[in-house]
Amino acid sequence: MKRARGLSLLELMIAMTLGLVVVLGVTTVFLGSKQGYRVQESTSRLQENARFAMDLLSREIRHADFWGGATPAFIRRYSSSLASVGAPCTESWMADVDNAVEAWAGTASSPLAGCTVQNYVPNTDVLVVRFADPAEYMRTAALPDIDGTNGRLILRARVGRDGILFDWRDHAEIVTPAPLVEDGAEPPAPDAPGAFPGDESTGVLTYRLGGRVLFVRTNPAGTPAIYVRQPDSSVSGVSNSTELVEGVEMMRLQFGIDEDGDAVVNRYVSTADMRDTDWASTLIVRAALIVRGDALDDFADDNTYTLPDGYEYTPAAADQRFLRRLFVQDIQLRNRLDRS
Repeated sequence: MKRARGLSLLELMIAMTLGLVVVLGVTTVFLGSKQGYRVQESTSRLQENARFAMDLLSREIRHADFWGGATPAFIRRYSSSLASVGAPCTESWMADVDNAVEAWAGTASSPLAGCTVQNYVPNTDVLVVRFADPAEYMRTAALPDIDGTNGRLILRARVGRDGILFDWRDHAEIVTPAPLVEDGAEPPAPDAPGAFPGDESTGVLTYRLGGRVLFVRTNPAGTPAIYVRQPDSSVSGVSNSTELVEGVEMMRLQFGIDEDGDAVVNRYVSTADMRDTDWASTLIVRAALIVRGDALDDFADDNTYTLPDGYEYTPAAADQRFLRRLFVQDIQLRNRLDRS
């Protein structure tokens, strides 16, 4: 019988080398495909986050200056806690119906520290909108059963006329008709606090006070995101910061101003250049967002992005491997257009 022969050492080494080459090739293809999938998925999330962020901003800005049909100049404050406008992000500050739209220009540190509190992303603008919340409409008959869960302040408005802003706990005093003035007695002063009777059948509508403080800060994972604060039942009357949209790296704003009262924008002004008198004439908010993905890619994005207000943004070196895009949208203040 012939003696059986095995592989020589040289043959074994060649076979192992060829096997390693094949495994390395397969691994390289797998890792490349996986990285490509992660980047593609990150791009999809970037687009989705950008769309959601713009939809969110559009919805909140379009609510601005809605007061149930009442004229803001004729909305009076009933509760003593609303006698004056308080510090930023207090309940009385959120109830400033005369300033339905405001913004603070981004700087190295927060321009509205009383609201943004911590982890503010430098050079991002802070936007505030105020309104009667359409999602919190309530019938007069339901007032005795409400609470302050989504905000303690309530607005009752007479369509096309005036309104009254009060703490929900004072509802019984508000909806009770004022006593009749006896013959010869002195009538109450026109602007005196008092009852605001009526219901939907007489054109009196009731809403919970809404409002949003929108800003960019980093979340606990270190990712920039849009956050919000809004009225609630806490001691301050304003909620803690709540994350809305992840991946928003920069938010800068411009405002379309109607200078001659013809409901047509005459010029666009950056947040830093807005005068106190310009807010009441604002008809359009131009929002510019830089949104980034959540997966590191094999490139360095050291581009400089020029935003509509002229601000130039270059990503930090530590963040240059993220894919990012600039999105711009003009958002109309519908309630002002309807009122003009």
